[in-house]
Amino acid sequence: MTGAADSLLAYRIGASTIGGNLERAVQRGDVKLHWDGSWELTTPPLSAANWHFGAQPTPFACPKLFGFLFRNAYGRGCVPFGCRNCFKVQVKPRTLRQLNAMVPIAETAGHAYKAGVGLAARYHGGPYSTLFYFDGLEQARAAHAALRRMIDSEPLLGSDVAVAIKRGCTEYEVHCGPSDRFAFAPELETIESALLARLQPLPPFVVPTLQTVFMRWLQAAFQIDDETYRDFTGGRSLHPAPVTYAPDPADAN
Repeated sequence: MTGAADSLLAYRIGASTIGGNLERAVQRGDVKLHWDGSWELTTPPLSAANWHFGAQPTPFACPKLFGFLFRNAYGRGCVPFGCRNCFKVQVKPRTLRQLNAMVPIAETAGHAYKAGVGLAARYHGGPYSTLFYFDGLEQARAAHAALRRMIDSEPLLGSDVAVAIKRGCTEYEVHCGPSDRFAFAPELETIESALLARLQPLPPFVVPTLQTVFMRWLQAAFQIDDETYRDFTGGRSLHPAPVTYAPDPADAN
């Protein structure tokens, strides 16, 4: 058993090894190593603060694959084997009005999804997004056609709203290159099973209510001067505007 564990930790990912990556994760405080050789993820693998999640779960164990394997065990050096079939349809609303209009469409579509504000996410382009999760490119392509029709027929959205298919998490492409060049070593399937078998159960993923999340959306829209937030405040400003003064006293009157 020790030999198998040593071989697992000695597996090289880029310039480092899984063992070296996990040792650094323990030193950072992101992972805790227990006496029995199990690991505990001590930092939240995913953020739910600004996102509304649909009732249907994603086809993949995203917190384990992204939060533990990619960010810690792999040191962002390769995309997990378990993510090889992850494709998403990404809708890019331009305003809070459009983001809100996407929620009933997402609920009707019947896919796993999240909708929200990505301003706190370092690699998220644009303020708003709705992401639908699929197991394979063919599923994503079939859903894209249906979603495109639904969006085009919604007066608050229409054909100007971008709808694209992407692969995996954006952070994967930042660190591992274009997604059409991802490489998945076949031995990673066995390695990931062994690694995840030693990962302690993650705490429940607490999802805030849509009402709670929507208040954060309002705040984000206010901060980026997206005036469509007034649709939901009766036309009132979310916060009082400060008093301003004329630079030249002669202009004060």
